[in-house]
Amino acid sequence: MSPRTITLASPIEPSGASWLVNCFLELGIRVDHTPGARNLWRRSGDVPAEQRLWQRDGKTWQLHPRAAVLGKWMPTLVHRDRFEFRDDVAVNYVQDFPNAQNATETPVFFIRDPRDAIYSRYRRRQANMPFSDYIQFPNPHSLMPMADHWLLFAQCWRAMVGDRVYRFEDYKQDAHALLTRILADLRLDYAPQDIVRAVENSSLDAAKAAEAIYRARHPGDWEVANRAGKVGDWQNREEIAAAVETIGTRCGALLSELGYEVAANVDDPAPRYGAQLRHLKMFNSVVLTTQAERVRAGTGGPETAPASILSFARNLREQDLKDAGYPPADCRALLNALQEFDTAFDAGLADHLAALHAVFADGASQHMNTLRDLMRQRREARKSP
Repeated sequence: MSPRTITLASPIEPSGASWLVNCFLELGIRVDHTPGARNLWRRSGDVPAEQRLWQRDGKTWQLHPRAAVLGKWMPTLVHRDRFEFRDDVAVNYVQDFPNAQNATETPVFFIRDPRDAIYSRYRRRQANMPFSDYIQFPNPHSLMPMADHWLLFAQCWRAMVGDRVYRFEDYKQDAHALLTRILADLRLDYAPQDIVRAVENSSLDAAKAAEAIYRARHPGDWEVANRAGKVGDWQNREEIAAAVETIGTRCGALLSELGYEVAANVDDPAPRYGAQLRHLKMFNSVVLTTQAERVRAGTGGPETAPASILSFARNLREQDLKDAGYPPADCRALLNALQEFDTAFDAGLADHLAALHAVFADGASQHMNTLRDLMRQRREARKSP
């Protein structure tokens, strides 16, 4: 009999979900870390995440050596070599929009104030542009500005999970109380001492100590994974006040519903980017909110014309992508999405986008492109008189 699947979703922006993932591991629940598997096994096709991340040996499980990097965020993976997981439940951690399969499982959503989360991602990526410009840079998958993407993502998951929305800020205030509530909501029974142990071994101090051990084992990896993660840090940074206000205004209606303090002036929360919803393939499998479905159909309110994104694509340069701090995989995703738009609107940008795509091709693709160019040059040389 297959185990019950709990889908744990969070935005791609740092939201503290690694704390909950580590708690699950401490409690003997296998977590299939989909973003990690996707990054580490880019060419694995449809191989399930658990068959990549975890290797079973009788009754015990071991983390695949390639996935050791996850220990930077989850201290339990640094301190333990073998795990005995429950066979009646497993967690699938995702950072994707919800799909129909998620609706058949037990979905939960872990969230953080986007005024902190988006800025945290900006700092982590070391973007070489003002924060006010960064938040207007299109998300590589949805082609929406950062706040609009975050808002739609949160709206879709909230509609699916109902009351199972858990906040980073509550974890920071009382981690034990939040974990106790989550376990009760998921009908997972544990002794009080097990919950205390899981919380202690998943704390920020525990994570930083484990990260130091990981760095000693992998001296070439210097990316900082565990920062202070302060609540409301955006309120102390005057230099980003205008950009933060933009995020708060756009996401304010939902934030207010979730218990966050927001200014009085908030936007209509309806999605603005119907063209993206209609023409990007990624949204074909997304379970959208009723309101987003109406916008997708062209009957749900205001829509931003695609001219802005086509203008962005037309003027996009290699340096822009580097300044945004986008890793090559995100650059390729962004260019793929722009190519879909170019095809849909016959904008004549194919050559421009293909040239950019070649710059950010992965190693194998770049090698094949080089070989094809050499073969083409040789054929042309043979044809020359």
